[in-house]
Amino acid sequence: MLMTMKQFKILNTKLNSILQSQADLGGGNSVTSLEMDGLLKMVEGRISSKVLGMIKDSKSRLLDKIDLCDHSNEMRVNAQKSTFEGDLKELKLVAKERHVLFIQDVKKVREDVNYKLQELRQDMEKEIANVRTEFASLNQKVDIICDAVTKFAKLYKSLSPQISQLSSTENKNFMEVFTLLKELKTLSSTPASSSLLSSEDLIKTFSQFESLLLQQLTPLSRISSLLPTMDAPLASTGVQAGEKKIEGSKAGGEDVKVVGKESLLELEKVFTILSIFHSVNLKA
Repeated sequence: MLMTMKQFKILNTKLNSILQSQADLGGGNSVTSLEMDGLLKMVEGRISSKVLGMIKDSKSRLLDKIDLCDHSNEMRVNAQKSTFEGDLKELKLVAKERHVLFIQDVKKVREDVNYKLQELRQDMEKEIANVRTEFASLNQKVDIICDAVTKFAKLYKSLSPQISQLSSTENKNFMEVFTLLKELKTLSSTPASSSLLSSEDLIKTFSQFESLLLQQLTPLSRISSLLPTMDAPLASTGVQAGEKKIEGSKAGGEDVKVVGKESLLELEKVFTILSIFHSVNLKA
């Protein structure tokens, strides 16, 4: 170690005391400058040798401590390194196990997804096939409806003039029938004693009404003859009240015609009632 300040002061005090003692011993024998220089050099040499020894000792001790610190640091680093490597190996093993489990889960999910996709594909193929079948059936039905509408339009176009002509004629004839009915109603409400008409006049009036009514029913049969024949039985839907449902396409080798018009049936009932009334009047 280097000389401390305290040791230097002590050494300086000793030197001063030695010099003072030499001076006190004799005035003629005083220490010369050469002797003082030699003494100082001797003291300096001793001090320097001691200082160098102390420096060497300090250096050696410092180097030993440095070596010891390096060794301890190296051991500590090696221990930490081994611990880190052990932890790293454990982490690698855990990561490897997790990776294996993750791959297994991915395979399961992939299999499930592929299976569901296959089912979905099959269901979609079935739905597409059903849609195509229904679309083809719908096209056929649309074609049938278009053909029926076209035929109906052609039939209506061909029958429209005749129907219009017959309708105008029948309107006039029915007006005459309604006029006769009003007259008959008036006659029936008038008492027989106050009536100016004889039984012959009544018979004549009823005969005219009968012939006129038969004349009015004739165009209806002509209109029904203009309607198209039905080779196939009618469906249960679309049958109105007063119409007839055809059970077969032919009866007795002849084509069956659709006549069931409500107005025709009503007129036939009226004609039957008037015929009965006319026969009763004839008997009277």
